[in-house]
Amino acid sequence: MKLLRTGVDDLPALQSCFFASVSVLAAKDYTPEQRRAWVSRALDNANTWRDKLVSQFGWKAVENEEVQGFILLVPQDNLIDWLYVSPAAANNGVATNLLRELERTARTLGIPHLETHASVTAQPFFERRGYEVVEKEEIEAGNCVLPRALMRKKL
Repeated sequence: MKLLRTGVDDLPALQSCFFASVSVLAAKDYTPEQRRAWVSRALDNANTWRDKLVSQFGWKAVENEEVQGFILLVPQDNLIDWLYVSPAAANNGVATNLLRELERTARTLGIPHLETHASVTAQPFFERRGYEVVEKEEIEAGNCVLPRALMRKKL
């Protein structure tokens, strides 16, 4: 597995990985309606994805020319904005390696702490890596409410 910086050309592969991750890996924590609303909310705004890929620090994990996962750092907000892994790569260290690279970069940039808005599915992963729940959140997506948590880790 290689970790590479993301770019605008990666948009289709990242969105495909995102769709698979939410559709399959989040199935135990979110209803089909919630997952459809989550995917729709994110994929309906391709321009936001493009803007983030141009202006932020993103990495993708690639094996056999396939995106296995990706992560995005928004330094001005101390924020991990995306962390998604393809179902085929789940529990194989992809997310851990992506997060390790992001945290290394954040420390280099002098970022004192990181935050993320973690899905119910992702919360245990972040907790095992030292992130703590700051507050429970709910966001609206279509006609659904999606539970998540603001989590933080001091670097």
